[in-house]
Amino acid sequence: MTCPECKCEETTKDSQGTYCKKCGMETDDVKVYTGGHVSRAEKLELTLLPQLEFIINPKKELFAFKVGLKNNKLVKNWQNIFGFKLSTDLLPPGLNDKVTEHIKTAFKNNQKELIESHSRFENNWKKVNSKFLAEIENIMDFKWDIYKFKCYISLVSKGGIHNSSKNFIVVNYRWKENSNYIIAHELFHIIFRNYITRFFKEKYDNFDEDLSEIIVNFIMLDHEKTKLLFPNIKFSIGIFPKKLQENAKKIYPLWKSSPSFKEFMIESYKKLGIEKTWVSY
Repeated sequence: MTCPECKCEETTKDSQGTYCKKCGMETDDVKVYTGGHVSRAEKLELTLLPQLEFIINPKKELFAFKVGLKNNKLVKNWQNIFGFKLSTDLLPPGLNDKVTEHIKTAFKNNQKELIESHSRFENNWKKVNSKFLAEIENIMDFKWDIYKFKCYISLVSKGGIHNSSKNFIVVNYRWKENSNYIIAHELFHIIFRNYITRFFKEKYDNFDEDLSEIIVNFIMLDHEKTKLLFPNIKFSIGIFPKKLQENAKKIYPLWKSSPSFKEFMIESYKKLGIEKTWVSY
């Protein structure tokens, strides 16, 4: 099969699948349409899946910094990285320009590490992009509604964060072997919010956000296919923050027994005592 990314026709295999020998993109199981002129019949056979662009951008780091301050999701040594301190967990608007200059300086000082992370993230993600995104659609019976996501590489964001309305995620540059898990985790939060907004009458709220944190690990670490993409992380109820463990225990049997994702979601809300009205397809 010709690689849709670099057009190379040579492949290599391992226990998880078949990959392009040149760029490392996963090439088996899923045919990906990336544009160009094909017949209507050929196009119907192809799966149109999102692609992820990795970006180093100091301006987006300001967004990540503000979110991290508010939600306590910054690395411990962020003051050393940026070269300043704050006495509050909110950034006063008047300091935006000054902080941006500090961020630009930090990006210059860490340019080599950021570029290395960019290359590492990009090469690792190519191995799972098509398989993960296609499997999420199959599990949820729901399509990704955009075909270009952006992943901004951060110096100070702790773990990863997502911006569902703008379709981008932010990931800390230090991630190595588990970078694919972090990226996939944040992308799932985006499609989950779209799913709840589309199929349930009530507005997406903080409870749904917590539920998303539970379900993302059911899908990524306890599904027979997707868990193979993240072999370094094993599923257990203990993987969840303590505040989520009780609800995770309550709906885990539903996850294992429900015939569809739709039924799982409807029954999960009932089990957790949350009133949600399903809007039919």
